[in-house]
Amino acid sequence: MLEQVDPFPRRASWILIGAVFLTFLPSLFNGFVRDDALLLLHNPLVESLSLRSIRQIFTDFQHDFYMPFTFLSFTVERHIFGLNPLVYHTTNLALHAANAVLVFFILKHVCGRSPEAFLAAVIFALHPMRVESVAWVSERKDVLYAFFYLGSVWGYLKASEDKKHYRVVSVLFFIFSLLSKPMMAFTLPLTLVVLDLSLGAKVGQALKNKSIFIVLAGIALLVSLGYYQRTSKFSQAANLNGLADSTANLAHIADAAVFYIQKFLYPVRLSTAYPFPGEPGQLFRWHSWVSPMLVFSWVLTALTGSKKFTFFFFGTTFFLVVMIPPFYISTKGVLNDRFTYVASIGLSFLAAKTLFWIKDTRRIGENFWLAGVGFLIACLAIGTWNRCAVWKDDVSYWNDAVQYEPLYPQPYNGRAMAYLKSGNSNKAMEDLNEAIHLNPGFTLAYFSRGELYFNRSNYPEAISDLKTAVRLAPYFTPAKDLLIQAQLAEQGAKGVS
Repeated sequence: MLEQVDPFPRRASWILIGAVFLTFLPSLFNGFVRDDALLLLHNPLVESLSLRSIRQIFTDFQHDFYMPFTFLSFTVERHIFGLNPLVYHTTNLALHAANAVLVFFILKHVCGRSPEAFLAAVIFALHPMRVESVAWVSERKDVLYAFFYLGSVWGYLKASEDKKHYRVVSVLFFIFSLLSKPMMAFTLPLTLVVLDLSLGAKVGQALKNKSIFIVLAGIALLVSLGYYQRTSKFSQAANLNGLADSTANLAHIADAAVFYIQKFLYPVRLSTAYPFPGEPGQLFRWHSWVSPMLVFSWVLTALTGSKKFTFFFFGTTFFLVVMIPPFYISTKGVLNDRFTYVASIGLSFLAAKTLFWIKDTRRIGENFWLAGVGFLIACLAIGTWNRCAVWKDDVSYWNDAVQYEPLYPQPYNGRAMAYLKSGNSNKAMEDLNEAIHLNPGFTLAYFSRGELYFNRSNYPEAISDLKTAVRLAPYFTPAKDLLIQAQLAEQGAKGVS
């Protein structure tokens, strides 16, 4: 007699794909935003498809990132479809749908219960924090690296079922993930260890057969950090020195962990740009003490209760391991929803297991439970649908940041640049004035306003702002150069008069 095949996984996969495309449908009508100009529109590496251009993609570092597979995907799309934003958004959405299906099959293997894995995959896929990675073309690197990352995990699990040829698939997919976004993908060996421990392996067994993954991750990490250290941008924004012995940085990491968990549990006030809660070194704030204690208690519970509550161990450690790079970035005051793209799988798993625990222990009636879960999913889907519009254009992007924190000066400068791009110089001037009002030491805002005054032939005001910019940042060459031009233009205007 033929063994009956469970139809649930196939049905669940199609439901996931349909739900993802329906919920993220508004993102297909978005344009290009912010970094899209740098990574796609004006990126010489992706302008043409040829053997020479492919070789350049794989041998050149660009824009502080080494991500040849991401650039290659842009190159192929541009060669075939040109610069139609619909194509790029559709690819992002398709990758996200594929990732949701992979999440379902991986978690089904971990917990052995298809309904729980399905609910976790739905929470992951439809959560509003996923929008930044899906609705923004530049974040192709997120959905692409995640596809290969999860594919590698899936291949590893298949190989553990005595299907040894899948180990080759796992290694290849890991390499592809590293070539898509190495600074996030390098955590895979630790993820595989967590996976083995969660499935009952001893520590020694969990560490076995990981050498090829560790070597590949180490090479990718060293190459990436070596490049970043050579760039002035990296040395200014993410200096490696002093991290280990900095109490303030450790407090920031704990703050970031609690911050991201809060946003996952209550995704109402999301933003394209989060101001970090406190500058580095400001340790005497209540959250800087409470956050480490909460995180420590959470991790301790996960580790000590790993045998009895395997799901809690897996969800917690998966989240923390994948978040290692974002936690480091948080020490420099950078927080973004997109950093949680893969890590949120752990939190989604915890949420689904908790909901099913409530159901299985009959804490509430089954009909009431189904209504509650349905309401939760509907809220997530509606929030995601509405949030897709944030990435419609540059102005809507910065509007979101301004609305989140009206006292944060940087978004006003960003929105001013967006207004200038759309030809609205009056609105741009208003935002630059507000940015300088909020932060009188905001060098870039002085430079931007000085440039705007210069373009309006208001040379005295331009000179005043540019002098301030140079005083605040003596090595800011663009401000110095424009200051000289403004002074010469003023002298020429006086000579004519």
